[in-house]
Amino acid sequence: MRIITRTGYGNALQSAIVQGINYPLLPLTTLNEALHDPLIVPFPPAIATSGMEVVTAYDSELDTTKMKSQYYVIGNLGHRVITVDNIAVTTPVPHLSTDAGLYHMIPFAVREIYPSNNDLSQGERLSYRLRKTLEIDSKIYAAYYAKVIDNSAVSADLLLSTVDNDVVSTSVFSPSISNLRPTQPSIGATSSGSFLSTSSATVIPLTALEVAEIISACTLLYGNPSLAIVTEIGIVQGVDKSVTGRYPATGTQNVAAVAADTYYELVGAQITNHICDNYPLGSLNNGFSFTVDIGITEPLFGTTIEG
Repeated sequence: MRIITRTGYGNALQSAIVQGINYPLLPLTTLNEALHDPLIVPFPPAIATSGMEVVTAYDSELDTTKMKSQYYVIGNLGHRVITVDNIAVTTPVPHLSTDAGLYHMIPFAVREIYPSNNDLSQGERLSYRLRKTLEIDSKIYAAYYAKVIDNSAVSADLLLSTVDNDVVSTSVFSPSISNLRPTQPSIGATSSGSFLSTSSATVIPLTALEVAEIISACTLLYGNPSLAIVTEIGIVQGVDKSVTGRYPATGTQNVAAVAADTYYELVGAQITNHICDNYPLGSLNNGFSFTVDIGITEPLFGTTIEG
C-alpha cells in the first residue's frame, strides 16, 4: 500500500509563485542543512571541508521562480514490521506534512575520492545532486543523496472524475463554453463526489547499475546489503547552480576554481511529497521503475466558509 503526503513547503512555494512574491526558506527545512547533521548523514570528515564543493547559496529574490520539483531522495525507514497471525509483515509508516526530512535517508552512490580517485564522472554527475563527503577508515568518500528526475516528456493533464452510483469514471477534461459562461446550479444541488484533478504522471527508472550503486553504498555505510531497501521517497524542489570551486580531499584547504557548467549542485532543496512504498533492492537487482503523479485534486463544488 502506497501512502503519499504533500508537505507544506511545496504548497508554500506554489502560493508564492502564483502570487508573484519571493519564497524565503525557513530554517531547518532543507536537505542541504540535513547533509551537515551527523545524525542524518554519518561519518563526517575530520576536516569538514575535505573534498567538498562550493556553490552559491539560495537567494529568494533571484531563485524563487527557478525552483522546480525535479529531484528525489530515498530512505529505508518508511515502514515497520508487525506480526499478523504469527507472520511478520511490513506496513508503511506515513509522514507528516511538516516533515522536512526522511526517517532515514540513504545515498544513491558513494565513491572513494582519496586515496584513490573514483568519483563519479562529469557525465554521471548530471544525474546526481546533494554531494557530501564522508570519512571512513581514513579514506574520503563522496556520497550523493539526490537524483534528478527526467520529466522532459511529462505533461500536466486535467482529468475529470465523475461519480455515478459510487462508480467513478475518469476522462480527460475538455472545457466547453459552459465553463466560460457558468450558470448557477439549481437550488439544493449538492456535490456528487465528482472532482477535477491535475495529473503529471512521471516514470522514474533505476537501472541495474544504479541499483548496484545503492547496494554498494549501504554495504559500505551500514555493513549490510540487506539495508538497501527503499521504503520512503521524497520528491524534492530546489534550484540547480553551477559548482564554482572544490576543496582538496586532504591537506591545506584552499579552494580550487571549477570551470562554470562543469558540475551542478542543488540548493534550496525541500521535500514536497513523501511517498511510502516498499522496494527491496536485493530482489530488484536487474533494475526497476516506479511511477509518481505530482498532481492536485479539487472537488467540483467549492467548500463553504462561514464569516
